[in-house]
Amino acid sequence: MATRETFTDEEWQDLQWALMLAGSHVTASDWPGWRKSFKEAAGGSRFLTLMQSSDNALVAALTSDQARRRPPDVSDRSTLAGEPALARIRAATALVREKAPEDLEDFRQVLLGVAQVMADEVDGTSEAEGLALERIREALA
Repeated sequence: MATRETFTDEEWQDLQWALMLAGSHVTASDWPGWRKSFKEAAGGSRFLTLMQSSDNALVAALTSDQARRRPPDVSDRSTLAGEPALARIRAATALVREKAPEDLEDFRQVLLGVAQVMADEVDGTSEAEGLALERIREALA
């Protein structure tokens, strides 16, 4: 099982960005306004807090690390809802596939999980959010 030490600092940042972008991609795909977006983010945060006690060491470390920030090339709602976010998720998935293949399924599940929780958090999953979830599933393949 992989740990934080399995990855370089840059690679770890890429995994952190993918985790943040999975939820943000859903929110940005059907912008609910600031108030509802904060509620969605709170739901995602609760999910990630629960995942800190995962049996998977990589997932536990990734969700415990509070250094998640938005990558510089994904700076607004259009890039969060678009290809730049999905490209980062694909790259992180490829990185885990290469360096920690035994953790790949758990990594996929935590990214998809936070996205699903955020989609469901306010008024259920909209059609646009459902499409965003499908794009994330494809990026995680």
